[in-house]
Amino acid sequence: MPRTAAPTSSSPPVDSTDLKTKRRTSIPEAIPAKTGVAFVFVLFLASSGCSVVARRPIQEMADAAAALKAAREVQADTNSTDYFRLSEEMFFKARQEYRLKNFARAKKHADQARELAEKAEFLSIRGGAVRSSLAASQNEAPTPTASPGDATPPIPPTVPIPTPSP
Repeated sequence: MPRTAAPTSSSPPVDSTDLKTKRRTSIPEAIPAKTGVAFVFVLFLASSGCSVVARRPIQEMADAAAALKAAREVQADTNSTDYFRLSEEMFFKARQEYRLKNFARAKKHADQARELAEKAEFLSIRGGAVRSSLAASQNEAPTPTASPGDATPPIPPTVPIPTPSP
């Protein structure tokens, strides 16, 4: 004869084989384990911050800054003012978006700033501008180099040798 569970006030007596069957197919017992896994996953995403979604556009910002510097060297701010002004505005927007952690927008604005600065630099050079760093190096007199056959030993400076007094 099968054993029966002790009767409780809330449930009728149940056969023990039914309890085993119910435990195997019981869904409420599996929910806490799934909830724990989901909680750990959400906690991981929250602790890792926005870097999971978008990376910081560090290289794009550096490229845009370098392009603006190169454009300034060829006087693009005076020769091709429109493109240079737009590139500075885009770089300013990129820096603002970066500070606000809008990395996708910062990357977009930095790429636009780099393209506009390169265009301003190209138009300025095309108009006849010379890079200021090159102009300075071209104005310097070249230093003569000695050939190996002309080598003369350097003359040491004359230094009076103190003599001991008697």
